[in-house]
Amino acid sequence: MELIRTKTTLKGGVKNGKPEIDINIRAEANVAEVQCDIDLTKLEMIKELERRNNQKLKKLIEKTVSKVQKEYKTDIFGFGDAINRSNPKEWKELEPDWETNFSTLPVSVKIDFKIRRTGTQTNSYQKEMNKKE
Repeated sequence: MELIRTKTTLKGGVKNGKPEIDINIRAEANVAEVQCDIDLTKLEMIKELERRNNQKLKKLIEKTVSKVQKEYKTDIFGFGDAINRSNPKEWKELEPDWETNFSTLPVSVKIDFKIRRTGTQTNSYQKEMNKKE
């Protein structure tokens, strides 16, 4: 997969005095080359690849955010700024204890992964060798 375009939106909010973050990512990719038995001429195979990439990317982002929250307790993502932009009054109350609030902050991740083009499809090297025997 070659990522050709991504767009990330980060929205912060406060509900019932608790901060929360929504991360929305739109990603577009091309399949550069396939050297296995995946038939990219079938729409259901493209949809399956998109679904798998959605899950993989979501899991990676959730793991990264969780690690930063639990281990480093440093807002490298700018979540505090996002909350400040959307709720400046509530942010003034949250800011003094942001390190604690950040480490327990619920983060929702939504991914929209689309495959735009498919590249070369060839048989794998192993398959070619088996044919020659």
